Amino acid sequence: MTRISSAGIQVLVCLAALAGCYEPKLEDCTLSCGAGDACPSGQHCDHGFCSLSKACSPSMSAGGSSGSIQVAAYLKPEMVTSFAQFGSAVVIDGDTLAVGAPYEGLNEGNGPGAVYVFARQGAGWSQQQRLAASAAQDGDLFGIALALSGDTLIVGAPKAGPEHAGTVHVFANTGTSMSTPWVEQALLQPPNLESGDLFGDGVALSADTLVVGAPNDDGVDNAAFDSGAAYVFTGSGSTWTQTDYLEPEQPGTTIDFGVYVGLSGNTLAVGAPGYTAKPGLADVFARSGETWMRQAELSGTAAVENFGSVALDGDTLVVGASYEDSGRGAAYVFARSNGVWIQQAHLTASTPEAGAWFGTAVSLRGDTLFVGSHRETYMGLPFCGVVHTFRRTGSSWIEGAPVVSPNPSAGDRFGVSLSYDGHVLAVGAAFEGGNGTSPLDDSALQAGAAYVWTP
Repeated sequence: MTRISSAGIQVLVCLAALAGCYEPKLEDCTLSCGAGDACPSGQHCDHGFCSLSKACSPSMSAGGSSGSIQVAAYLKPEMVTSFAQFGSAVVIDGDTLAVGAPYEGLNEGNGPGAVYVFARQGAGWSQQQRLAASAAQDGDLFGIALALSGDTLIVGAPKAGPEHAGTVHVFANTGTSMSTPWVEQALLQPPNLESGDLFGDGVALSADTLVVGAPNDDGVDNAAFDSGAAYVFTGSGSTWTQTDYLEPEQPGTTIDFGVYVGLSGNTLAVGAPGYTAKPGLADVFARSGETWMRQAELSGTAAVENFGSVALDGDTLVVGASYEDSGRGAAYVFARSNGVWIQQAHLTASTPEAGAWFGTAVSLRGDTLFVGSHRETYMGLPFCGVVHTFRRTGSSWIEGAPVVSPNPSAGDRFGVSLSYDGHVLAVGAAFEGGNGTSPLDDSALQAGAAYVWTP
């Protein structure tokens, strides 16, 4: 790992792949370029410096000079597979990062899926274990949704199980083996599920409470086609008990309730993005004892906006609306006071781009918010993707400099998934094509990658 200082810009790029860390050389980033200054033969202008590589990316500010976020790792599985879409889901908690590759398998693009767990060791990250379902079948989508709290990891497989109704796998870090510390403890699949319910498409975990979305559930009486539902469980280890079943307030006019779920203590949010002429919404529930009561039903301003991706922390809820304004997208911030949720902000990118889908992924902790815009053009590269940063001061949200890929390529979908634990940001780029030996070799189509930034 190498630190490089060029004109006051300090970069830390640890591209942890099969071959270890990619170490940019000092001569890569010493000659300035731009404004008419040309680079020597064989080099190109990269972020204001002549480079033989893509190593000159500056640190990205997350809302001012006091808090910069630097590239800490570019992660790939030990065995890179084309079309695995590694990075479709990411979740981080402390020294543990899990990354979903829901299409990995021998049947490229339609495998059963896998999840990779990485552990932080000092300033670096290394692959700890590969997880797979014990009775895996092609198309299970194992790893499309993840939740992590301490030593408990939840993996959704929404097309697995009998009639492809969906399953949820509970893993625990038992510490009994250095090479395989994560052991499957439980397999959840409520008995009332039916074919195509997509149980496990969204998962959220907080302490001993687990919420699982089933966006194609037809309701308790099967009268509301694909309206969706959210299942609530409590437990630990191998014992989990369903304690509630939540539906939209008007099942007949809502679809995909449960694609997105968020959980923070005794507050639960369920997103129903909706399609065609049906608007999206986000329902908020508050727990009293063992009962979850609907506290609010929130919506955006447009009829068709994919309103529903959620990030919840305490009394603040962020809902993404990626289709709003011809796909430029938006993020709505709601704040709760005395049990009432009020819209605090309507956020967009400083330079909105049609079709960028700002708001597809959102991640919030405290007063810091990250918003994925995974189809946004970056450096002239379409669908490369950008992550936008916002910080709250009082009731105002101020956009900082964006977080971008250190090795951008067209079509990477950087920012399609996000996870921020208050200290470290993880970003998925499910279509990134690095082959595992060099970040500059994009020969592994849609293999995917994950990136970690540390303040």
